[in-house]
Amino acid sequence: MVEAGEASGGLSEILAKVAGYFESTVKLTKKVKSAMTYPIAVIGLATALVNVLLIFVIPVFAAMFKDFGAKLPAPTQFLIDLSNFMKAWWWAIGLGAYGTYVGVGKFVATPKGRRVKDQFLVRAPIFGNLVHKITLSRFCRTYATLIRSGVPILRTLEIVSSASGKVQIEDACEEIAKHVSQGGQVSEVLAANEFFPPMMKHMVKAGESTGNVDGMMNKIADFYDVECEATVGALTSLIEPMLIVFLGVVVGGIVMAMFLPIFQLGAVAGGLQ
Repeated sequence: MVEAGEASGGLSEILAKVAGYFESTVKLTKKVKSAMTYPIAVIGLATALVNVLLIFVIPVFAAMFKDFGAKLPAPTQFLIDLSNFMKAWWWAIGLGAYGTYVGVGKFVATPKGRRVKDQFLVRAPIFGNLVHKITLSRFCRTYATLIRSGVPILRTLEIVSSASGKVQIEDACEEIAKHVSQGGQVSEVLAANEFFPPMMKHMVKAGESTGNVDGMMNKIADFYDVECEATVGALTSLIEPMLIVFLGVVVGGIVMAMFLPIFQLGAVAGGLQ
């Protein structure tokens, strides 16, 4: 883009466009990260709390229940067995988790693993729709900024492909480059690719008909930026009650399972179960 600006004599204008592009990208990224911080922190805290209960608290109850000499309720016995397993094999669980993390990281680093990861992220429940919209917004914004700055279309597609971070966009850019080099149009490739929604295909085609592809791409990017913000807001509002219910079920279930023998103390102590 700097080379195109120097060649056309409009370097300052192009740098302003680049700055605007990075500002919009960073703004959207920060919103998504801030929305994900809360659930990640709560899930991490819940995991730590459950581990503390299983490793340190439940054995105290288990020693007390052992003196009853009677069969414990199934939920209580399950928690005690799980606690004993974690106390005995915590090192194996840690090694297994670390090995899984390293193995998944190495697999994702391969071309096949990266493709599997990107396809999963786009199709994942709840967050897949958001990832899809962010990817489309970045594609349109980058494409529009480069084209408006005077970068040749084939070079634009190379930059968009490398900046996308998603194999779906890389595949589409490669296909578009081949099609355009043979005299075709971008909208024709988008129309045949299921990754791009119909609205985007029609707007790009309208932009090609009017000679304003970059303007249409910017409008599409603006639309998906608004959609991403709305989706992030909706997810933030939805995640909080879901996490509260999740924590209530997990922690409440553990507490109820451990106090169930106490509630049935007479029957358990008498060996009636």
